[in-house]
Amino acid sequence: MPISEKAQRAWKAGTAVITAWTAWYGLFHIDYGPHEHVFSDLQRWYRRKIDDMLGINLDAARQIENSKQQQASGLQQSEDEKKIAISYDDVMDTCGVGNLYITRL
Repeated sequence: MPISEKAQRAWKAGTAVITAWTAWYGLFHIDYGPHEHVFSDLQRWYRRKIDDMLGINLDAARQIENSKQQQASGLQQSEDEKKIAISYDDVMDTCGVGNLYITRL
């Protein structure tokens, strides 16, 4: 049973679309590992263009991330300072000396 001309055209069009999508996905989206490969430059270019189109500024994002990390490390230091002050107060109270705060070592 032969396939009609209309069905053949639809099959060819569908095959062309699937083939084009597979090539596009393989070229721009597949992660080939941490090392440099043939598509590295094209993938970087494509991602920059997509970021520009969406209005994503990588420098601003990096600055925000760095400030978050700095704030987190600052919070960690202040929590450590509180622990030191509390443990020192406990020792001094048992010795009868009173409250004395150490803010930094």
